[in-house]
Amino acid sequence: MYEDSPEDLCADNLYAGVWQGDMLGSNILGERKTVSSLTVDDLRAHMRRYYTSERMVAAVCGRFDREEIVRLCEKFFGPMTNSGNPVQASPAQYRKCLTLRKKDFEQTQLALAMPGIGAQDDRRFAMRLLMSVLGTSSSSRLYQRIREELGLVYEIESFSASYLGRESSALIWRFHRAMKKRRCGRFSVLSTVLPRRSRSENLPVPRSNISQGSL
Repeated sequence: MYEDSPEDLCADNLYAGVWQGDMLGSNILGERKTVSSLTVDDLRAHMRRYYTSERMVAAVCGRFDREEIVRLCEKFFGPMTNSGNPVQASPAQYRKCLTLRKKDFEQTQLALAMPGIGAQDDRRFAMRLLMSVLGTSSSSRLYQRIREELGLVYEIESFSASYLGRESSALIWRFHRAMKKRRCGRFSVLSTVLPRRSRSENLPVPRSNISQGSL
């Protein structure tokens, strides 16, 4: 069913190529073969191995009584003991790739990826700000230029996918294009996006935009 979603299918193909041979490149839903072969014992063994105290975080937000929350956490999680299987960062190796998938969709999906910044890198906050400037909303630079001004795409976005380990990260540019086939929209998009990417280090962002949250 998920293969009927062009955005998801494009992203899955990209991750499978970029993180080839690593779990980061695996589809989160699994494959028909792996899902159909799962047993109850497999699931229980997985929970015993990975659902352990050193791998769990209890997060609470909103209006609550802190003392009550602590009491409940101690009640349900207190008896748990460390399993000796803590989270260990094993960086995935980023790989250059070209992945193509032809399917009868109304739109053409195009995604680009390049090495990014890891989840423990102090520069990750600057990266998030850069992504906000470039392509996380309808007021972003890419959206305004490529959709609103040039009319080359139906949707465009950019985001950073950061994971544990310096190499386990990717900077993603994704385009959803709804153009007539006689127009070479995909090449126009690339010729517009790539130069802007190379100039992003000199991208002026007025301080007033940052304070107002309108990047």
